[in-house]
Amino acid sequence: MKAQAGMIAAREWFTHVVRAKLAYDATKG
Repeated sequence: MKAQAGMIAAREWFTHVVRAKLAYDATKG
């Protein structure tokens, strides 16, 4: 269960990073 929760947290973090990068590229470009 702990590993599954970790994978979910990692996926949410990755999605957040991707969204932040897209927003940054949108404002920069």
